[in-house]
Amino acid sequence: MTYSIAVVDDDVDQARLAADLVASSSQAKLFSEPIFLSPSALPAVIEKFGHLDVVLMDIELGDDVPNGIELVRQLFPTGCGTQVIYVTGHIEYCTRVYNTDHVWFLVKPLSQADLDQALKQAVSNLRASTTRPISVSVRGTTTLVQPRQISYVESKRRKLFIHVGDQVLETYGVLEQLAQELPDSFVQCHKSFLANLSYVESYSADGLVLRGGGIVPVSQKRRPEVRRAVLDFFRE
Repeated sequence: MTYSIAVVDDDVDQARLAADLVASSSQAKLFSEPIFLSPSALPAVIEKFGHLDVVLMDIELGDDVPNGIELVRQLFPTGCGTQVIYVTGHIEYCTRVYNTDHVWFLVKPLSQADLDQALKQAVSNLRASTTRPISVSVRGTTTLVQPRQISYVESKRRKLFIHVGDQVLETYGVLEQLAQELPDSFVQCHKSFLANLSYVESYSADGLVLRGGGIVPVSQKRRPEVRRAVLDFFRE
């Protein structure tokens, strides 16, 4: 899973510098390519795509637009999930930013170490937000399931079979939609299977071998992607 990240700045050179530091970060593999947005373009992008995972927000954005703190208040209200990292050359804003929900406050010129620390915290927050229980409707009863309890999920026609310990929860749903609700420890290894890498003991030619001896198949098409996901997960 990769997270979207945007740099909002009225200075193109400063925005490029920030994007270069993101690309050089120890967290870089977790993010898609940074996009540069002018302050005036930001509302339209949010309206089109609905959500940004991380935003590096400059504060002084020129006379014709609200400053970065006001933009965050308008566009990224508390609870929206977007991780805002303020980036500014004006240290005097260090108190005012606390009127908005944000993850870090960085002072220009940016250092790689400081940005890495901010991105690491943003990723930690994003991951925590996707480890909340998911609701599963089983025979008319809604059950809350912690993602960490799920070893794998199988899809057959319009039904999902969610393996939780010795139980199998049977519900209606679409595998791709369920994948969006689960943390990045899950990988879609087959058009009909999602596996929780936390339960993987080894990776064989036949598929992912789970603790206890079960095997989740890996399609030929997805083998390179799954292999990378397994190696990255255990490296972390």
